[in-house]
Amino acid sequence: MTGIMKSNEKLLAKAGIKIGKDNKLEVDEEQLKKTDISTLKTLFSGHNSLASKMSQKASSIGNAAVSGASVYTKDGTYLDTLSSLSSSKVDKEV
Repeated sequence: MTGIMKSNEKLLAKAGIKIGKDNKLEVDEEQLKKTDISTLKTLFSGHNSLASKMSQKASSIGNAAVSGASVYTKDGTYLDTLSSLSSSKVDKEV
């Protein structure tokens, strides 16, 4: 996500938003209020906007987490179905 923000750093700066310490966003409220509406629309609306890209990235991360979590039980062990698939495949190949 930091890469997406860095690639839009100049446009963010036009809107009074800069990437500060620890990659936290810092907003100059006065500059933001003075920013041309077209700059804000480019950043925050539309399919190819910064906001859209961040949303897509967050969804991808969430989906990956759900996908990865689905192979574990509530106790943190692998599901039996996965264990049996793995061991039967190993047994066949050995």
